[in-house]
Amino acid sequence: MQDTDSVLFAKKLTSVFDECNRVLRDNGLFIFTYHHSRHEGWVSVHKEIRYAGFVCIQTYSIKAEMSVSMPLQQAKTPIHIDLVIVCKKRQLSESKLIEGNIIRNAVATASGKIEELGNYVDISFGDAKVALIGRLLCELSLIGELDRELGFLEESEGSIESYSKTL
Repeated sequence: MQDTDSVLFAKKLTSVFDECNRVLRDNGLFIFTYHHSRHEGWVSVHKEIRYAGFVCIQTYSIKAEMSVSMPLQQAKTPIHIDLVIVCKKRQLSESKLIEGNIIRNAVATASGKIEELGNYVDISFGDAKVALIGRLLCELSLIGELDRELGFLEESEGSIESYSKTL
């Protein structure tokens, strides 16, 4: 599901994620793969995950693109990995997190994942950014208030760029 129009993309995600929530058992997992080079793509995915009543609980980085693929050859910052994003239905009783440690927790976890993946494939800046923002989506879900989560995500774009360079 690819679109250059973010509104159309979000509308499609909404219908897919809502249907997944409708048919999923309360204790089931909603799992999909995703990667994107632009920040607004990640904001849309987080927003739609949360609108559909899910929270991100884990992400896994996997090698997805062959290094000889044309999109990778043409990209300024190629992304070789996809994220497997694991979500569950949000429970109203789940604890909430204060924003203070979100970036630090996400960087620490993503750093370990990137280091491990780096044993098998070359990691680009784009790959590090995907791993970091994927982990950030899980940390943000712990806040429990979508407006605060989205505000934090919007304000963190520059920090995400900076931290991704260190991974």
